[in-house]
Amino acid sequence: MGEIKSAWEIAQEKIKDITVDKAALAAQDNRTAGKKLASQFLDDPERTPLAKELKALSGEKKAQTALGIVETLLSNLVLPQSEMAKARNDRARHALVLLAPGSKQLAHMLGQVEQFFTQYAEERERLIETLETQYGPRLQQKAEALAKQMGGRVELKPMQDPEFVALLKKNLALFDERYQAAVREAKKEIERLALEAIQGE
Repeated sequence: MGEIKSAWEIAQEKIKDITVDKAALAAQDNRTAGKKLASQFLDDPERTPLAKELKALSGEKKAQTALGIVETLLSNLVLPQSEMAKARNDRARHALVLLAPGSKQLAHMLGQVEQFFTQYAEERERLIETLETQYGPRLQQKAEALAKQMGGRVELKPMQDPEFVALLKKNLALFDERYQAAVREAKKEIERLALEAIQGE
């Protein structure tokens, strides 16, 4: 009768030929450390010496950590649909400038992104106002119909009307998608410029 192997022995046989890529693990750890550092900066810029921490590193470790930092900062550069998003955008742009203070190209690109976001916020506000104006007569009809039912004056606001909210959502989604495409392209260029500038220091 053959020897019966334990589950432990079977597992050991299966993994004996698996080799751990220590360089890949270290790269992942460095990248994760960079992401964590960037997140801390975004949460509390005053208490996180981002540029100083990165400057203390060198070689591959610096490059991998920088990649994690830049990826996290770029993931926070988003269309400013709220005050919180605007604040995080400002911090992310500020961090990128701190990391590569000598890069005029990067500073110029970040300035363009800031103008782009300002234009987006203004046009978005105009779109909402235009839709509210266009929907006004329909909303008035609904208010009058409700007033007849309830026997008193009824005032409806556009955001109280599900039909208007659905219309607004649809239009904003189309509007945002046009801007998102440009943001994606800008982020690629910012990443390239930032990493080049950091490596050059």
